[in-house]
Amino acid sequence: MEKYRRLIAFLFQRGGKEKVDDRDIYMALSYELGWFTPAQSKNFIKYCLDNGLLRREGDSYVPDFEYADMEIPLGFRVDGAEMETIRESSKGDAASRVIEELGRRGVGHDEIYKLAEREGVIPEVAGLIVAKDRGMDVSPFLRDVWDIIKSM
Repeated sequence: MEKYRRLIAFLFQRGGKEKVDDRDIYMALSYELGWFTPAQSKNFIKYCLDNGLLRREGDSYVPDFEYADMEIPLGFRVDGAEMETIRESSKGDAASRVIEELGRRGVGHDEIYKLAEREGVIPEVAGLIVAKDRGMDVSPFLRDVWDIIKSM
């Protein structure tokens, strides 16, 4: 997490702005620096929001910590492959939250995975289908599952 705090500090110190939009972040990370793909950059923003490193102010983002005096080591760099770990981690979180809630309602994992295989969808989508069929409110899971689908 410290590496990501440092990366945010680096981006804001480098840009000289107090607020940036998501486009500024992924353009810097993906095109100017070439460290991440655009999808990895978007996952990074989501991760930072979810973990309290960034906060939204209108259409912009600001660091949720004091970054101005943070030292950035010479040669600082972040490997985009680390974002795959974050993506896989958030993917697991969405799936487990849906499956955990369904388990409380008596739905077994087998039912979800059989539906996924039969319909040719990912388990997260199958979980939403089963949940909706059981009358469950699926709205808390939609954003996470949509993000998983977009990142594929």
